[in-house]
Amino acid sequence: MKTRKLIQSLAAGAIAVTFASGAFAMDSVSHQRDTNAPLGTPAQAAQAARVIKLGADSEYLNVTRGETVTIVNGDKAFTWMFDTLGTPSFELAKIAPRNFGTGHLSVYVAPEENNGA
Repeated sequence: MKTRKLIQSLAAGAIAVTFASGAFAMDSVSHQRDTNAPLGTPAQAAQAARVIKLGADSEYLNVTRGETVTIVNGDKAFTWMFDTLGTPSFELAKIAPRNFGTGHLSVYVAPEENNGA
C-alpha cells in the first residue's frame, strides 16, 4: 500500500516538473520573440534575398518589410528578416551584432509590396 502511494506521489511530482519546465521554456521563447519582433528577427544567410555591403560613406539602408537581407561591413556580416511590426525606421545598431561597426546608420523600412494578392 505504501509503495503504491509512493509511486503515485512520484508520478504527480514528475508531471508537475514536466509542466513547469515546459511553461518556462515557452515563456523564454516568447520573451525572445517579443524582444526582437518590433524590429525583425535573425535569419540564416541562405534565406537572404540580397546582400547590402556597407561602405565608409554609408548613412542609411533601405529594406522592405518582410525582406531578408545579409548586411556586410568589412569582414563582418549578419542576416536579418525585417518582419517589423510597422516600425518605419530605426538605428542599425539596435539589431547588429556587437562590434559590427554601424555608427549611426539608419534603417528605413518600406511597406511590403502588394503583388496583386
